[in-house]
Amino acid sequence: MTQSSVSKIEAGYIIPDASFAEKLGKALRFNPNFFVREGRLRSAPANFHRKRQKLGVTDWEQILARAEVYRICIDEMLRSVDLFPSRTPPPSIDPDQFDGRVDLIADAVRQAWMLPRGPVQDVTALIEDAGIIIVPFDFGTELIDAFCQPAGDTLPPIIFQNTRFKNKDRIRYSLSHELAHIVMHRIPKPEMEIEANRFAAAFLMPEADIRHALYGMSLEKLMTLKLHWKTSMQAILMRARDLNRVTERGYRYYQVTMSKRGWRSVEPIEIQGAIESPRLLRNLINSHLKELGYSFDELSALFGINREDLSDIFPEERPKLRLVT
Repeated sequence: MTQSSVSKIEAGYIIPDASFAEKLGKALRFNPNFFVREGRLRSAPANFHRKRQKLGVTDWEQILARAEVYRICIDEMLRSVDLFPSRTPPPSIDPDQFDGRVDLIADAVRQAWMLPRGPVQDVTALIEDAGIIIVPFDFGTELIDAFCQPAGDTLPPIIFQNTRFKNKDRIRYSLSHELAHIVMHRIPKPEMEIEANRFAAAFLMPEADIRHALYGMSLEKLMTLKLHWKTSMQAILMRARDLNRVTERGYRYYQVTMSKRGWRSVEPIEIQGAIESPRLLRNLINSHLKELGYSFDELSALFGINREDLSDIFPEERPKLRLVT
């Protein structure tokens, strides 16, 4: 086919016949009914992240296309299953309402969700309790940790999380960063990545709770604080600088020291406990397989995805054997 014909089909100017849909499905490994469902083309999420600027256009489009497949599957499942979040949905707050005090917005979200003082015990569960769906998949690159899409098209907000990163502190910070976008950035703007970082730091480490601990700073102190607050040593150091508990000179000293020891990429200690795992998407799948009685083949037909590819997107849970001694 010519590129012109493909563009006209995508734009809706040409309606392909059934034989074309079948050939297309074989070429792209999708069921023919995948291509005849209603949908809309969305613009790529606006971003101003310096790392994303290094990400090639083709790679970014492939990530977004994979995310769109997940959106289609989630939309189909939510036609049969209702979500009842145990927490109120995330509020929508314009930073200008707080005179740019993003830290106050983070405090407001914590208060709205009635979080206790101190570290957030499980960021993943907290976000999903508010009805935000977290979709983990391999982005095929480490140039981006996560991205989000706001609520729309009958879907709740969705955060897509890169499974290439296994550090618990990095995952928690990335999810808090994307939560900031959902709360504050319905209209993108150049400074939104800086604001999201400030929100994440304040959400995970409220000033009123951590300020008193940011004294007598040392590498050993940073390690201790990391285990308690479940954030990286670098994030804690930046928080100390922003709260004027460490001078700019001291901040640079610790950054250089950690860099020389290779701690900027791999920190010497890891947060204890299992990595926080999303459950909401898996629960949607299980509700169809168990309560609604779908088979995996029927889900494949529902989504328009080949059976073997569906297993890659939503791996089947295998029952575990219990050894009795």
